[in-house]
Amino acid sequence: MIKAEAAKIVARQGKGEKKQKKKEALVGVKYDVNANVRIAEEVAANLVYPDKKEDKKGAGKPVKAQNIRYIAGVEKTKKKIIEEIHEEVKDENFNGKPLVCVMDGALSLWTFFKDVFKDIENKLLISDIIHVLEYIWIIAHIKHKEGSAESKSAVCQSCV
Repeated sequence: MIKAEAAKIVARQGKGEKKQKKKEALVGVKYDVNANVRIAEEVAANLVYPDKKEDKKGAGKPVKAQNIRYIAGVEKTKKKIIEEIHEEVKDENFNGKPLVCVMDGALSLWTFFKDVFKDIENKLLISDIIHVLEYIWIIAHIKHKEGSAESKSAVCQSCV
């Protein structure tokens, strides 16, 4: 899928083409997974203090993704990638459990998703906290010494 698109990319610029023209690789992943239910404080603590992560013995097998399908492109638009993901899931039953989608904060992604997936009522959209976390760390390091307990505590509290 991505190989055909990559073959179209020319390594050298043509006459009059700008060097600053950037390509954005878009990747969508569709998979099935059983829920790993956690509270916000647990997620925040695991992000900020990964070395203190509790080992939950007897909590069952780790959650593993099944039926993984990658949909990617360099030349495709964001909407086209979202439409291809919709094609993959449109016939699935979301009555018992919702369609969960994790995306970064780009408004265009959220707008396209809401438009393309309007036929699926039971859906849950989640903003990717990793992108937000980068900014929270910057703010924490401005207010507190980098790597300090205070900066970690500030980030952890901001994630909840």
